[in-house]
Amino acid sequence: MENQQNKGLAIFKQICEVNELDPETVRAEAQKNHSEKMRARSEAEKLVWTALDLRARALLQKTGAKTMESIKGDGGEYSIDADPAAPGFVVNEDTIRSKHQASIAEYIIEALAGVKLPVQA
Repeated sequence: MENQQNKGLAIFKQICEVNELDPETVRAEAQKNHSEKMRARSEAEKLVWTALDLRARALLQKTGAKTMESIKGDGGEYSIDADPAAPGFVVNEDTIRSKHQASIAEYIIEALAGVKLPVQA
């Protein structure tokens, strides 16, 4: 179990590295999230999820305030699999296109494509 946790933390660090995130900032943000869904997760899962979510939100902010206003909370624009053994980030293009004007949808899709996953050995 401890070995899995160590691997999970290593994956978290890789996610931070490839997405240019400060691991301590991500840790602090993960500590703030006390939702029921997050409480049931391991520390590594919380950190992986938070890192990917922070990166996605940062990229969306760069697309402009108009875009961010239309994406409040979990709007389904993307989904995260926080399993440290095989983390995943999926841009839900159909959802984005159905919820947003075409020009905004393309900005959102393009921005979210910037979320990177580590290459695992």
